[in-house]
Amino acid sequence: DLTGFRVGYSATHVYATLTNNGTGWPFYTFPQPWYIYSAGFANPEAPSDTFIFSLSYASIPGVFSTGLYLINRYSADFTRIADISAQTSGNRLSLACSLATLTRHPRFGPWPNTDGRLTVAANTQSVYPIGGTYQRNTTDAARFYCTRTPRIAIGQNRPPTLNLAGVEPDTGSGETYFRFHVHYVDADTNLPVLRCVV
Repeated sequence: DLTGFRVGYSATHVYATLTNNGTGWPFYTFPQPWYIYSAGFANPEAPSDTFIFSLSYASIPGVFSTGLYLINRYSADFTRIADISAQTSGNRLSLACSLATLTRHPRFGPWPNTDGRLTVAANTQSVYPIGGTYQRNTTDAARFYCTRTPRIAIGQNRPPTLNLAGVEPDTGSGETYFRFHVHYVDADTNLPVLRCVV
């Protein structure tokens, strides 16, 4: 069962992270089923509401593999569009695809759109080839407001400033307790990693 779903984006990629209540993300359980784990995206201004885009993690030989898919939500037909990156760590699955591959597809619609949002949801599917059935666990659809996402500049840092430094008293003996003080200000709200008195 899914326990968490997060999405984000950068100038070049779209990201999704899923968590579950287990310890991994198996592709297959003997004798069946096969599993598909997905994060779906839909642009509310797409030319049709028929299609969704899915970052999917799976390995069903000859049928479905990890990648970016275009899925017809009414007929369940699907087409693999591109490769994606996928990484697992315990109960966490991280997926990423090229933002340009997604937004340049003619069925995706205009981007950025009028209100800067996408509709997103995550799901896991258990596929039973013998018998042709499947089970699905899906999150509620949510609105991802891309233009309201906090922006973080990776690798950029403004150096902190130190002022009002001093020591009290100015002089003393080996038995004197000295009080050192300095006013530390960091515009990025980072705490000092080094504290040293000379």
